Amino acid sequence: YNIIGISNINLGKLDEALKAYNKALSLNPNYAEGFNNMGIVIQKQGKLEEAIKSYKKAFSIKPDYAEAYFNMGTALQYQDKLDEAIEAYNKALLYNPNDAQANYNMGIAFKAQGKLDKAIASYKKAISLKPDYVDAHNNMGIILQESGAIKKAIKTFKKSILYRSDFASAHHNLSFALLNYGSYQEGLDEYEWR
Repeated sequence: YNIIGISNINLGKLDEALKAYNKALSLNPNYAEGFNNMGIVIQKQGKLEEAIKSYKKAFSIKPDYAEAYFNMGTALQYQDKLDEAIEAYNKALLYNPNDAQANYNMGIAFKAQGKLDKAIASYKKAISLKPDYVDAHNNMGIILQESGAIKKAIKTFKKSILYRSDFASAHHNLSFALLNYGSYQEGLDEYEWR
């Protein structure tokens, strides 16, 4: 039933996926992956509190279930419960220290809290785990630019574009960083890159 559930999620048939996970859990009420995947479906339906309960059930069965902690972190982050989200991401990283996405999401949460040094550290960790993580490069560049480190921001945006040449947001951010730096022609060229 797990495969049926995953297939239905990928097809956008969330009600059918939920039925499959309920069936799987009726057959095996200690199926941690079933609770985690059911939480994903419920979260996609916008029922964040219910999703969080499902994730908690998953890691109550399997305490080292990094993915369930990560998914709970995203649900909490959508609710702007940033301290709790960061705590969940830290738990996910305790059990899966090579999770670039958890580090990236923590960076977003820290930025929202105004903890820019911690946000940059999280983005750097995500990039160390996945060097072509263009969103992490881009978000770090934004913080660097906002902090006045324009040269570093320019370098960071260029790195993002190096990995994905059609990344519009990085091109846009690079153009403004170049203009702020006084590289007007290069900034205008970058602004009109399309």
